[in-house]
Amino acid sequence: MGRPRVILTPQQVLERQQRYWGEERNKGRRVRYAEDREYRQKVIGQVKKTYRKVREDKGLFVRVGDCRSSLVNLRVIGTVRRIVESPYLIANSKALLFSIDELAFVFGRHPQVIGRWVLQEMFPKPPHVAEDKSGKIVKVYSEPEVRGLVAIMGEHQERSQYYRKHHTEVRGKLLAIVKEIEDKRKLT
Repeated sequence: MGRPRVILTPQQVLERQQRYWGEERNKGRRVRYAEDREYRQKVIGQVKKTYRKVREDKGLFVRVGDCRSSLVNLRVIGTVRRIVESPYLIANSKALLFSIDELAFVFGRHPQVIGRWVLQEMFPKPPHVAEDKSGKIVKVYSEPEVRGLVAIMGEHQERSQYYRKHHTEVRGKLLAIVKEIEDKRKLT
């Protein structure tokens, strides 16, 4: 009735894992990817094609282009909220602000993805605290901050569909833009 189950020792399990998932398995591909521009472009093209196909087959949203196309709809996506606490905005005034959910819509991502980026310090924390119409307190971004974040992320999306921890240059720019806007606003 089939093959008998083989019971492996912990050492055999480790050896099998190293053979299939160890550093040596993809070492040649990594080197070729880093050195061969044509191969790298081919791999990126395959990844984009597979990404779209898998998402379409599952009936999921497929991002086309980059997040900068959302800039024209910011006034519709964001919400005017009362500011409770802010490093540079006037408390108790109202402004167009963006929660993580709304920012995720701008980026074409799921809100959990943006939240994960914030927790992993790959994305700036919302610097402002505001109150919704329902009285709920939420952390938010201002419109200039969102425009800056979208510009940086859109530039990145021209090169890669993904944003990962190893994209340190992009992470640095994203974290710096919010601080830069805050510093400029404090001076005025």
